[in-house]
Amino acid sequence: MYKLVCIDMDGTLLNKEHEVSDENKRALKEATELGVNIAISTGRVFASARIYAKITGIKAPLICSNGSYIRAKDTDEIIFKSVLDKEALEEIYKLIKKHNFLAYFDTPYGIISDTKIPDDDSHRKMNEWVTEDEKIKFYEVDDFKEAFSKYGSDILKLIIIETKNSTKIEDAKEDIEKLKDYVDIVYSWSGCAEFMAKGTSKGNAVKMLAKKFGIKKDEIMCIGDSRNDLSMFYEAGTTVVMGNAPDDIKEYADYVTESNENSGVAKAIDQFILNK
Repeated sequence: MYKLVCIDMDGTLLNKEHEVSDENKRALKEATELGVNIAISTGRVFASARIYAKITGIKAPLICSNGSYIRAKDTDEIIFKSVLDKEALEEIYKLIKKHNFLAYFDTPYGIISDTKIPDDDSHRKMNEWVTEDEKIKFYEVDDFKEAFSKYGSDILKLIIIETKNSTKIEDAKEDIEKLKDYVDIVYSWSGCAEFMAKGTSKGNAVKMLAKKFGIKKDEIMCIGDSRNDLSMFYEAGTTVVMGNAPDDIKEYADYVTESNENSGVAKAIDQFILNK
């Protein structure tokens, strides 16, 4: 019997319109009613994950910013928080400036940027339909060093993204990899890289939740679609990969479900938990 299911958001639980299908909602509700702990495990900030957890009725703690922040959905309990230290931030700053990358830093409740985040960004679109208290915050600064000074105790993660005016991620790979002395790095999708404090990952977060709930590895299922999900796959008794995932990610699957556009999460839960 599975007791913990950890589910990625983008490309997994959410469709291309950033919505949770009715079929996925139904499967999550039925699994929760059986006593299964359902946890979102995402690269997104806590404020964003909490909104989707509310929509789906998820009650387990939320794994956010690629495992940098684990928090209960409805209380102030912070189970784990890992911030980028000053030395790491200094080295990251040099990398951003050298290669002119677009860069966003995560805090629990928002995103720090030195450019205006586009109006069609999924986080801004979300802010159009949530309550004032639920809105994701946008901290726009003239220079990231200003942000390091002001928000340093809350900076959980960085994502760098190549643009037409920057170096390509692949061409900057040597410089990026040099930062492994200071941070852990994942390449979630083409054209980007994400940086967290050393020892921080979705996998480590899954391990911590399992310990908290007294759950064994073979009682854990993890569902995802990209490279930042690989670490949590190693902590799962059963690994489910989405049909829309790249072929190299599917190699890690115990089971390949349907795509995020076809409610692949529900299909997996129906098969392995609800026995439908």
